[in-house]
Amino acid sequence: MFCNPVINNWSSIVDPLQFAYQQNRGVDDALLTLLHLVQSHLDTLKSYIRLAFVDFCSAFNTIQPHLMAKKLLKMNLNPHLILWVMSFLTDRPQWVRYKGHCSTTKTISTGSPQGSVVSPVLFTLYTDDCQSNCPEIMFIKYSDDTVIVDSSNSDDKLQSAVSQFQQ
Repeated sequence: MFCNPVINNWSSIVDPLQFAYQQNRGVDDALLTLLHLVQSHLDTLKSYIRLAFVDFCSAFNTIQPHLMAKKLLKMNLNPHLILWVMSFLTDRPQWVRYKGHCSTTKTISTGSPQGSVVSPVLFTLYTDDCQSNCPEIMFIKYSDDTVIVDSSNSDDKLQSAVSQFQQ
């Protein structure tokens, strides 16, 4: 269960096809939505559907702080919260300890720390605008996993959707 006291209108901000980190919405809901779309479309004679499964590799490392700040500003979040997020995402010292020896410290200013409760939420907001603009193509998302559902039966529309998703 996800509780977000800072973002009161979470469900109005986040894509309705994002099923992670929301109260009463989980992976089961994402799978049922996908199955419903597929089965409903395949009820039509001579129809087919294409699915592309996408998993972001090192998803939280893809977050660029300057882009995150722009997205948070567009969401009209409290400027103090945005400054806190920027502080969280930038100038983080990082080192490796192995058998009692530590490497030199390197400062990281990209991505979001693994294992933090905040990182999945930031990634969800970061990728929120990754939505299809074609009614026959849907992006069903669960955290950093996405299924591109193509019921258009058109190679051009699918290619356009994949290109849009990549951008």
